[in-house]
Amino acid sequence: MSRFFLLTLCLAIAVPAWGQPPRKGTLKDTEFVIEKERKNLLQEAARLFKSAPAAPRVATPVQPLFVTPPTIHPTFDTLPRKIQLLRAKQDVLTQLYSNYLQGGHGNFYAPYLEVFLANRRDPRYAYGLHFKHQSAGQTGYFEENHHLIQLHGKRFIESLWAGGGALCYRRDSYPLYKPASTNGAALEKQSIVQFTIHPTLTNYTEGPLNYQFDPSFHYVATDKAQEIQGGIQGSGEYTLSDDFTFKAITDLHFTKYNSTPRHLYRFKPMLVFEVHRFDIQFSPNFVYQNDVSAEENSFKVYPVLEVKYPLHPWLRPYGGISGDVQRNSLQSLLKENPRLAATPTLRHTNQPWLLYGGVRGDVMEQISFNTGLSAGKYQNLHCLVNSTDEPGRFDVCYDPAAQLYNIFGELTHSNQADTWTTRLRGDYFHYNLQKLPQPWHRPRYQLDLLSTYRWQDKVILKGSVCCIGGIKAREGSTAKALPTVFDASIRIDYLWNSRLSIFLDCQNLLVKCNERYLHYPSRGFQFVGGLTYAW
Repeated sequence: MSRFFLLTLCLAIAVPAWGQPPRKGTLKDTEFVIEKERKNLLQEAARLFKSAPAAPRVATPVQPLFVTPPTIHPTFDTLPRKIQLLRAKQDVLTQLYSNYLQGGHGNFYAPYLEVFLANRRDPRYAYGLHFKHQSAGQTGYFEENHHLIQLHGKRFIESLWAGGGALCYRRDSYPLYKPASTNGAALEKQSIVQFTIHPTLTNYTEGPLNYQFDPSFHYVATDKAQEIQGGIQGSGEYTLSDDFTFKAITDLHFTKYNSTPRHLYRFKPMLVFEVHRFDIQFSPNFVYQNDVSAEENSFKVYPVLEVKYPLHPWLRPYGGISGDVQRNSLQSLLKENPRLAATPTLRHTNQPWLLYGGVRGDVMEQISFNTGLSAGKYQNLHCLVNSTDEPGRFDVCYDPAAQLYNIFGELTHSNQADTWTTRLRGDYFHYNLQKLPQPWHRPRYQLDLLSTYRWQDKVILKGSVCCIGGIKAREGSTAKALPTVFDASIRIDYLWNSRLSIFLDCQNLLVKCNERYLHYPSRGFQFVGGLTYAW
C-alpha cells in the first residue's frame, strides 16, 4: 500500500512540470572577458642582514664506482616428485656388548661359571680374557674339575696384515674307576695340566698372494708323563690366473716326550687348475720323522691327487688318492681319552695310501648331500684298551698293518631365513687287522644328528642325537661287546632382552647307562640351568 502511495505522489508532481512550455531568457549575447591579476599586497619585511654570497663551484673529480655484489643464497621450494627416489639405507651399527657372564648349577653337584671380557669395537686391535670353571660329582662336589684361563688379542696394521695370538692355561681332573675290591680306597684322579702359546700372522686384505703363519708352543703334563711341543704351521697361495693357483702347506713339529725327541716335518706344494671343467689338485707330500718307532726310511713322499667334475649343477662327483703320516702325540691322545696310562707308548701312524670317491649335490634348494666311500692302509693304527694292572686307565696299542674301509652319507638342511639348520651323518667302518684281535673301542657304525632352530630372535633351540654301536672292549683277557650308545640332548636359550638371557642344558634325555669306554658309564639324566648377563 505504501509503495502505491509513493508512486502516485511522484506522478502528481512530475505531470505539471512536463506540461509547462519553455521560458525565453532576457540576456543578450555578450562576450565576457576575465582578466587575472596577482599583486603582492603584503608589506616588505625589514632585513638586518645580507645574504651570504654563493660559494664558487669547484669541479669534483669523478671517482670510480666500486660495487660489491652481495652473496645471495637462493632457496627454492622443492617440487613434488611424481617418481619416488629409492635410496640405500646406511648400515646401522648394532649395539654390541663386549663382556658377558654366564653361570648356573645342575644336578650331580655341577656348578658352572664362565666369563668373557673384551674391549669395545675398535678397527685397530681387539683383546680379551676368558675364564671358565665347571665341575661335577657322583657323591660330592669337585670330583671332576675343569678350569680355563685364556688371554687373546689381535692387531690390525695399515690394512695389510693382522697379527695376534692366545695365551692359555687349563687344568682338568677326572676320577678313575675303582674295582669292587677297593671300595674303601680313596678316589683316584687323573690330573692334566696344559699351557699353550699360539701367535698368528696373516694378511688382512685378500689379493693374489695370501698367507698365514701359526707358530705354537704347547706343554702338557700328567702325573708321570710330560710333553713339550714347539713348531710352526704355514700356508700360502698365489693366484696365477683364473684357472691356475699355486698353494703350499708346511708344518714343523719339534716334540719331546719325557726324554725322547719325536720330530716331524711336512711340506706339500700344490697346484690347483681347471681343464675342460675338471677341477684338478695335484701335489707331492714330503714327510720326514725321526720317531724311534719310524721305519729305516724316515723320509717318505706321498702322491696327492683329487679330481672334481660338475656333471650337473646339482650333481658333482669327486675322487682322489692321498697318503700322509698321522701325528700322534700325548696331547692328541689325551683329547681322545683323558684316562690314559701313566706313560703310554706313542707312535705316529703311517698311511701309505688312501683311495676315496663320492658325490656331492643338492636334492633341493635347501638340502645338500655328500655320500661316498674310502679305503686305506695304515701302519701303526692305534686303539685304546683297558690296562691289565689298572683297569681304570687305558693303554695305547698299535696294529702294524691294518686296512680300514668307510662308507658314509651326509645330509645338510638350511632354510632361506637361516633360522633352522640340520645336519645328519652316518658312517660304517670295517677293519682288517693283522695283529690285534679286535679294534678296541673303535665303533663299527655311528650316526649323528645336529639341529639348531631360532624362533623370532627370542628362543634358540639346539638338539643333538648320537648313536654309536659295535664297540668291543677287553676286560682282562676276554673281549666284551659294549651296548649301543644312544644319547639325546637339548639346550634352550631364551633371550629376555639384549643383555639378559636364560638357558637350560639337558643331557642324556633317555636316561640310558651309556658306556662309550669300559667301566665309565654316563651319570644318567643331567641338566644345568642358569643366566647370562652382558654389559
